[in-house]
Amino acid sequence: MKLTHLKASVWFKFSLVIAGLMLVSTILFKLVTPPPATPTPKTDLVEHNYNGSQSSFTKVKFDGTTPKVAKYLDLMSLQTLASGSVIEKLKKSYQLQAKGDNFWIGPDYTLYFDAANNLYVLGQNHPPKSKNFINLNQALQASRPLVKNLFSSKLEPELTKVRYLTGTADLHETQANLAHYISISFSYRINQYPLLVGQDNYYPLTLLINADQTLQKLTFKPMLFNMKKLDQKPSLSVSQAVNNINHGLASIIATQNKQTFNLSLTNITQARLTKVVIEYRSDQKGIALPYYHFSGEAKNEKAVNFKVDIITPALKN
Repeated sequence: MKLTHLKASVWFKFSLVIAGLMLVSTILFKLVTPPPATPTPKTDLVEHNYNGSQSSFTKVKFDGTTPKVAKYLDLMSLQTLASGSVIEKLKKSYQLQAKGDNFWIGPDYTLYFDAANNLYVLGQNHPPKSKNFINLNQALQASRPLVKNLFSSKLEPELTKVRYLTGTADLHETQANLAHYISISFSYRINQYPLLVGQDNYYPLTLLINADQTLQKLTFKPMLFNMKKLDQKPSLSVSQAVNNINHGLASIIATQNKQTFNLSLTNITQARLTKVVIEYRSDQKGIALPYYHFSGEAKNEKAVNFKVDIITPALKN
């Protein structure tokens, strides 16, 4: 009887040990295995990176400040309008005459179309060397009426992206109180978030204002839009978005490294993301969806570290 009791006791303890090991194994497995990806709308912007490659992601983490995100966000349909009216206004305002296909020149400014980057560039023929300083209010006073006249009052300045510049031939960033030039970007807004085109890492309308409060350079994409709301979807949390990146539902839109041109983006083995914002981005079908835009540092399979910008949808299906 005692022997039977002893065997039962030993078996019970053995069973407890096995159960404990199984529980620990399950916990460890969950820790190293990311949860399933949250379903998101299909979008061609995360099918490949800016250079056409595709990436797999592992050990992507975010440790920055999490922004407040509305519970529901809009899907928008965009109708691109012809930019001919803007070109005509520029020709009239700056006395530009055609000197070839997509090339116009006037007494003070030249306008041309940069086909490689799909944008127009208007620049002063002989930019003055600014000796005085300029502040943001002065730059806004010079740029706002110009943007409203040429484009639309719906375009708003992106004040978090203002660049304060100085220099002569090559401009470089400086402190706000030492700026001889100020670069201001404008964009449409959807749900108070800026609208960008495709995988661009820059805004589609940017003005450079000098210390004389004069336009020195204007770059813009053919990006006049009529907008129509299609639907409203639940938003994803930042943690869900990071999880989606680890499942490959993301694309790299910019990198910075000494070897950028030879940089392998096939396997991102580690990433520490420290900044995130929400931006709307339009795809080739004219649909605008909100995306999380993460910035930070990453490492590839060759142990090369580089700065990286990653986007992933901010909506659930």
